[in-house]
Amino acid sequence: MNLSLPVPVQAQYWNGSNFVTNTYDNCTAIAADNVAMGNYQLNLTPCETAVSLSSPLLNGSTILNLGSPGATHNGSVDLTVNLAGASTGKTCLVSGGGQSAAVVAGMSWLQGKWSGSSYTVDPVARATFGVYRNANQFIFMQEKY
Repeated sequence: MNLSLPVPVQAQYWNGSNFVTNTYDNCTAIAADNVAMGNYQLNLTPCETAVSLSSPLLNGSTILNLGSPGATHNGSVDLTVNLAGASTGKTCLVSGGGQSAAVVAGMSWLQGKWSGSSYTVDPVARATFGVYRNANQFIFMQEKY
């Protein structure tokens, strides 16, 4: 049985040597419909899991939750927060029950230089359900008599 999946979200900045969480951010509000879902892999298909998100950030952090897709729906999905520019991708919302176009958050200042030469890239994360767990496989098992 696959469980729901909490995905930590943080607003971070570069302090000159490391990325650190912006603990002063208590107002940035990312909505669940700002999160596009795509690149489904294995047995996971659109809307078998859905996004819910508590907002705004508190001390620079929040949790994005993906609902359980069910026992037979293992696989992964890429999550992209549409911060600026044209809306891309689809999202599935807990309350909506279906797939809809992801909405642009209008927060270009949160985009980063994740790849390429400019700070215009939205953050992306991969969420994986049930791929690494198998009840019949063990890394180490020992029985004592």
